[in-house]
Amino acid sequence: MILRRKTPGTDTRASKSLSKREKQRALRQELLEDRRLLAVGPQLLGIDHNNGVLIQDGSIHNTAPRELTFRFDEGQVLNRATLSGIRLMRSGFDGVFDNGNDVTINPAYLDLGQTSFSVVMRFNETLVDDMYRVQIVGQGTGALRNMAGLAFGDRTMDNVDNGQNFSQTFDLQLGARVISVVPQPVTRNANGTLTQAKDKIEVYFNNDPLDPVTAQTPAFYRLIDTQDQSLLFPQSVAYDAVANVAVLTFATDLSTATYHLQIGETDEGNPTATGAVDLGTISQQSRAATYDSPVRTDANGNVIPTDIPDGGVVISAISVVDSFLVSDVNVELNIDHTWGPDLRIFLQGPGGQRVELVRDLGSQVRGGQIYGVKYNDLDADGIRDAGEPGQAGWTIFIDSNSNGELDAGERSTVTDSQGRYSFLNLDIGRSYNIVEIPRAFAKPTSPLGGSSVSVLSTDFSDGSQQTFRVIGN
Repeated sequence: MILRRKTPGTDTRASKSLSKREKQRALRQELLEDRRLLAVGPQLLGIDHNNGVLIQDGSIHNTAPRELTFRFDEGQVLNRATLSGIRLMRSGFDGVFDNGNDVTINPAYLDLGQTSFSVVMRFNETLVDDMYRVQIVGQGTGALRNMAGLAFGDRTMDNVDNGQNFSQTFDLQLGARVISVVPQPVTRNANGTLTQAKDKIEVYFNNDPLDPVTAQTPAFYRLIDTQDQSLLFPQSVAYDAVANVAVLTFATDLSTATYHLQIGETDEGNPTATGAVDLGTISQQSRAATYDSPVRTDANGNVIPTDIPDGGVVISAISVVDSFLVSDVNVELNIDHTWGPDLRIFLQGPGGQRVELVRDLGSQVRGGQIYGVKYNDLDADGIRDAGEPGQAGWTIFIDSNSNGELDAGERSTVTDSQGRYSFLNLDIGRSYNIVEIPRAFAKPTSPLGGSSVSVLSTDFSDGSQQTFRVIGN
């Protein structure tokens, strides 16, 4: 018999056979491992806050999650019909659970995530500042289960239902939030009458208590007029910690405007009086000036009119050479135009912004319109001066038969709180006699016979759009 030593690297049939058996054994071991994993119920790996931070038991978070993602052990196929076994509730602002004050959070969305072993819970509103508890049911009919029917937390790998319940708390400590703002609040007095506080604004916060000192600091409440960017601060602030409301009181009644209310610290570098920069007295003076559009003349000096083509546009430039802000503009237009609803006249600034002077109002533009005001002529000079108030409740009518009395069928109206009245949709080309029903101890001073009254005027100084109506004749 000759014995031979195996040369390293030399294959034999025996070694090949052994290698094959080892591979088969290894494969059988992997399959057995997979079956072992699938034979247990879902196991929670973690709860993901929407900012990518895992929620730990008793952890504190300063931002409210928009959604929570529950991640279970890989390979699980969760049963959608049992996802209600994942629950969220809050303590009801007392930090204690199971005392009858708990509030159940009903998610707007609860379904599987991107995998069969993750669940996404989304909310239809921002979670409030409170203590929260996550519960996953593993016992009973409401348990979370996988598609094999095994309950959450079951690790026994037998035919007995041995699921386990899970509970974990976390605390949301959020900053105070504004719930609502009530400008010029209306209250009912003891006698039933309503009173409007025109110098006040009520700011309602959530139930996160504020520091009384900072909550009553006027500098933290800035009221900005969106038209001219002027800034108003309340004269005083009263904070009610029980009702969670701050009442801002201003030095005078708030005027009619659109405001933007900013609450909190300013982003400016010198928000305090001690750190502010004294700019001294800022003044601006401007002179009255007239700017005429270029006028074309012929050889004899006669003005050549500019024709407005049908459907076309004619631009007449007004050159304002001064660099200061133009806040008051008087525009005089000399136009010969066959009346119609298609004439539109507007001012256009260098940035393309437009202030419309005449616009098409559809069929209503063809109706004649009369506007007026009834006022108390304190100096009896027939001219309304500053400080002469309008008078409400006076009956004004169109005296069609000129008999000085309000007869049946004659149009009438009553002046409003500022003494204003109007008649719309009148026939064009007619003259109307406007008469008031006289009162005792009242003597009319204007208009007097033979006088001429300007009825076409407007004021653009507040930046608003005003409208002129083109009426034939």
